[in-house]
Amino acid sequence: TIDRIEDIHGQDPIESPVFRANYYSFLFISAGKGQYTLDEQVHQVLPYTIYFTNPGHLKSFKTLEAYVGYILTFSEDFLKEHVRANIFEDFPFLLAETVPPGYLDENSYEAFGQLVEQMYQEKKGDSPYKYDIIANLFVVLLLKIKGRFWHQYDPKEEADRSSKIVQQFRQALEHTYRHLGEWSYLPNVQDYAEQQQLHPNYFNTVIKTKTGKSAHNWISEKTLSEA
Repeated sequence: TIDRIEDIHGQDPIESPVFRANYYSFLFISAGKGQYTLDEQVHQVLPYTIYFTNPGHLKSFKTLEAYVGYILTFSEDFLKEHVRANIFEDFPFLLAETVPPGYLDENSYEAFGQLVEQMYQEKKGDSPYKYDIIANLFVVLLLKIKGRFWHQYDPKEEADRSSKIVQQFRQALEHTYRHLGEWSYLPNVQDYAEQQQLHPNYFNTVIKTKTGKSAHNWISEKTLSEA
């Protein structure tokens, strides 16, 4: 989806409930003030703010002054089908678990705003290729975001320091083999993903990207080691 925020939220300040989404959200705020919470982290939103949230996290938001801008939402399937199959290799920051907002001045923001406006107009059109056009424009957008805010991001470094998903998976894996009597079967990838309320595909992508091994490989190696 690509929508103008003011068309969705209107002009009155609003406060959302806490929720967990299974999709990516990209927000481009040209006017307004507010804040959003991602897990326990609270971030301020000001004019010319760009930020995104990814699946799995608890989040909420509230506006103090009505936002003007755009919100883009994409599923992982859309990204892999229409953008790039190896999307997380080219843009590993999409898997970042600590996602601070980017603050720009008016001139710097304009380049991003024009791209999103073009995507919005394509979405309203009836071209049979509109999703492919949007996807290609989105690649340009991601490259600009990566170059401006995320060019030094290293997912494996985050795994060692601050990845809650990786840390909780390793702890859960260790707990499984210390308390085998609690299980009638050996848990699989889906079981560990459900413990963190994550989609199994997203969970496995995070584990593989940040540790170099898939969750299935971690489980297999642990099983063999314990045996």
